[in-house]
Amino acid sequence: MTARTWPVEPLPHEYDSAQKVGRYVGRAWPLVDTDDIVAQLLEWLCRNGRHLERWRGEGKHGENKLRVALAREARKYARKEHDVRTGGPEENGYSAEQIEELLRYVLTHDDWSEIGHADESGLVLASLSDAQAGFHSLRKDDRALLTLRYGDDLTLREVGEKVGCSEDAARMRVGRVLERLRSRLAGEAMSWAGHR
Repeated sequence: MTARTWPVEPLPHEYDSAQKVGRYVGRAWPLVDTDDIVAQLLEWLCRNGRHLERWRGEGKHGENKLRVALAREARKYARKEHDVRTGGPEENGYSAEQIEELLRYVLTHDDWSEIGHADESGLVLASLSDAQAGFHSLRKDDRALLTLRYGDDLTLREVGEKVGCSEDAARMRVGRVLERLRSRLAGEAMSWAGHR
């Protein structure tokens, strides 16, 4: 049985997106050659014609999906190459404040289209998507705790009252859950100030 090939040639604007994302990600990974990242993305475009075909029919939403996919692929490749060059994985660079900011946005906004239009690199949408996936991978009670704190914007005292514990216990529980979430996030920290 032979693998099915997709005879879909990437369009010029898709090549341009791959080059922009590759250069942008290359700045965050100085030990990895930016040209190698761009080459990896161009190869990825040629291998993933079925996605391109589907996303082209989705207009701006499809363009956002392409940038997110390219950003993920670029970060994955850069992380792998970094590990090869340094002899080990680098812990992701998300700070607690960045995770909190991502969670607040993910839990209070269903539509990310306004960010998508301003996010040429796709990295902000990829960070939001990673945060959302990480959030949904948590246990139900952990998700409920984070939803109270960041979705409903309750203080730690109010969270403690809702779940039946003290403010200090709520702070510790939220901190532990944030650390579990942080360990599940795949990418490097993204500054997305100004995209909200």
